[in-house]
Amino acid sequence: MIAQNASFHGGRDAYTYTYLSDQDVQNATKPLLPTLQAQTLSLLPIPQINPTCSTVTTSSPRVGKETLNAVLRITETCKAFSYHMLSVKDAIRTYGRRFGTLTHVQFTIVGIKGVLMTIYVTATLNPPAMRDTGKFVPET
Repeated sequence: MIAQNASFHGGRDAYTYTYLSDQDVQNATKPLLPTLQAQTLSLLPIPQINPTCSTVTTSSPRVGKETLNAVLRITETCKAFSYHMLSVKDAIRTYGRRFGTLTHVQFTIVGIKGVLMTIYVTATLNPPAMRDTGKFVPET
């Protein structure tokens, strides 16, 4: 058994206080995140491939501190791969000048690694010229 024989001096009387919790921060930010993410993604070029977003929330005062009010800062960072349709058309046109006219062109994105995007293109090739040997002769 522990006993306090001397008088206690100083200190503070017991009181109830309010503090900022993780749950408070989550409850305040959760309804805002879908709109914030949509607005952030709308700033990126279209089409967007594999978009990913991350959220960082900071508070003042920090979680666990006594307070009646808090200021939250939400930072939404989004990344997505994209391409310009004009670039794809230019690549197809360049290929066509070298090997012949391409018709019924369809393309599918099959891979992304780093900043390199692999596109699978299917098309009908109408060669510009054929020699009697049956070999393809590109136009110059």
